[in-house]
Amino acid sequence: APFVFMAAFNGIGPMFGCPFVTGSLPHSPQFVRALALKGQAQGELQVAESRVAPLLMYVLVGLPLLAPTLLAHIPEAAIDGILAYVGYEGIVSTGLWSRVVLFITPKENYPPRYAAMESGRVHLYTLVQLSMLALCWVVNLSPYGLCVAFVIVALVPLRELVLPHLFSAAELESLDTDAVIAAAE
Repeated sequence: APFVFMAAFNGIGPMFGCPFVTGSLPHSPQFVRALALKGQAQGELQVAESRVAPLLMYVLVGLPLLAPTLLAHIPEAAIDGILAYVGYEGIVSTGLWSRVVLFITPKENYPPRYAAMESGRVHLYTLVQLSMLALCWVVNLSPYGLCVAFVIVALVPLRELVLPHLFSAAELESLDTDAVIAAAE
């Protein structure tokens, strides 16, 4: 049933200026962190589902369509600052960013989940992710920019079929849980 509603919203909504509805919005990690219920035990995490926040966000984004003169009273620097902050938070709160910082961090200061791993293995995983990010960026900036979605979809078989040959199951489990652990911290 949710996919039927999503199809209806995507078929009808854009005709009225509404954004496409997707299962993975750019701001989803911020919503997950904001709605995370942290437990006493390390790693215990629940996320309270709320569809009110995305709905409210879309209403507030669409409000200037009804009253464009209201937007003129907000300084452009304030809007730019909010967008810069959301972008910054979206980057520094990822497991990829925390592992990029490990390139310049001494081994003894690594988080406990990487204690059993060699630093080279953590860096290799980070370099694989950075190269895939670069590939997505290059495709997006090329004349074939609309095909970036196919590159992103191709990352799933890469993770499921190729990475298990490069990393052990324990390493992948430790490296893949970065986002969940970062949200719990």
